[in-house]
Amino acid sequence: MLNFGTSEAQEWLNGEYETHKVQLAALEAGTWPDSPASARIAALAERLGPEAAERIRGYWKTQAYLVAQAEETMIEESEGDAKFNRNKIASAFEERDRYRRELGKSAFAALSRILPFSRNDLWEVGELRQRVMKNG
Repeated sequence: MLNFGTSEAQEWLNGEYETHKVQLAALEAGTWPDSPASARIAALAERLGPEAAERIRGYWKTQAYLVAQAEETMIEESEGDAKFNRNKIASAFEERDRYRRELGKSAFAALSRILPFSRNDLWEVGELRQRVMKNG
């Protein structure tokens, strides 16, 4: 039974990782990802203006990168060999936090409600941050 649960969890994690990589690729290409949340986020960005739209895209892209890195690290750990670029990830955390500050409290609150990240995604990123800070 444990093996079935472990295998199922691994498949789920791999699927989530692939989804986040696709999301990140779209954002890096300068487009909104093809998802139900994208239309709502694009509408918010349009209402807030071009400067805020760039911050929204930047925040989403950086968060997607961090989620994908966290998932990749978890996958590699399960295979016995986790490696990550500590400096690049630490810089991404700084960039994400800067976008959040620049957006301001009300814009960020509106954005965070509609971003397509689960509580589990946020937990994974928190674990990655602890790991980077602990060993840094």
